Amino acid sequence: MQKKTLIIILFLVLSLSILPLIAGCKASPTPTPKPTPAPTVTTTATATITAPPTTVTATPAPAPTVTATVTTSPSPSPAQAVVLKVLRGLPWTSPSNLAFKAFWDRVIDRAGGRLVLKDIGGSEVYPTADQLKILKLGTVDMLATAMGYIGRDFPEGVAMVYTFGATPPQIWDAGLVKMFDDILLKEHGLRLLGIPYYDTGHIWLAKKTISSVADLKAMKIRVSEDWYPLVNELATAVTIPFGDIYTAMERGVVDGMAFPSGALMAYGLEEVTKYRVDPPFWSGGAMGTFINAKSFNALPADLQQLLKDVAKEVDGESAKIIGKARDDETKILGKLGITSVKVSDQDWVETQRVAWEKAVIPTVKKVSPTHADEVIKALSTFYPPKQPYPVRPWK
Repeated sequence: MQKKTLIIILFLVLSLSILPLIAGCKASPTPTPKPTPAPTVTTTATATITAPPTTVTATPAPAPTVTATVTTSPSPSPAQAVVLKVLRGLPWTSPSNLAFKAFWDRVIDRAGGRLVLKDIGGSEVYPTADQLKILKLGTVDMLATAMGYIGRDFPEGVAMVYTFGATPPQIWDAGLVKMFDDILLKEHGLRLLGIPYYDTGHIWLAKKTISSVADLKAMKIRVSEDWYPLVNELATAVTIPFGDIYTAMERGVVDGMAFPSGALMAYGLEEVTKYRVDPPFWSGGAMGTFINAKSFNALPADLQQLLKDVAKEVDGESAKIIGKARDDETKILGKLGITSVKVSDQDWVETQRVAWEKAVIPTVKKVSPTHADEVIKALSTFYPPKQPYPVRPWK
């Protein structure tokens, strides 16, 4: 009994001594190890904080970088080519561009690699009626286009088709080119280099013919702005977009069109044309080569002179340059069945009187009151014409 009691007492003593240890173990368990940070996170943090000098270079380029770029691409030296961006009013395939193409080729050849003319396109890039504005803005440097296309902004130019058969040298000698150059420079910041197109123009009829000029009164004739003054006195002048002429002729929306001699086939207009009214009612310059004055002034003096010299040279040869292509096309048109409707000499003389008295003089006074007197005085040198303008034969 005493022995059993002693064992119980020892058990209790041992239990009391062990309990604090067990409690201590529960209060302070072995800490669970924290997860090791992902290596990628550590690497990223380190790279951001302790970025080496090369990391600064990889950040978006500060202003000094621009200087470095300019340094690696220096401005062209005087010996390198100057590039002029050129806009056209007509497609290269148009016969009306032949003389301008000659101007282009001669300038490139004689500039000896110092000047590049870069063709940027035609009406598919900028509408023809807006092209003079584009040139004024300096978006392009040069423009070759028909005077009638830009009549809204340069109305004086429409007078060029009413030079009554004068030759290019006569027109230059009369001071017309210089006069228009002065007007353009003062009012538009542009220069007129030359007029690379001198030719005749007819009224072409789609289906109905005429026996006299008086019959035109009952007809609607499509015109551009330079042909408008005369045609509106002889018939009902209609201005529709160039691209709509074919459909308008085909469907009878118009009865005919005022158009250059032998320039139909570039646009397929021979398919909707039956008659050509002879003799031509117009003989003059219908295109211009213009350049932005700032672009011109930025050129070296010898290149400025080159452009002026070649422009005047080509003007003098334009009738010859264009003539062969016109003659060749006229022969093809004859084979296709297009025929002439000839008006009397008396009727023809009357068309020229109407052109001068009822078209040119009042139109110039209306559209250009500031310059009307000087323009009319210069044109009066060529009126009246001495004889009907030449007719291209069908054969």
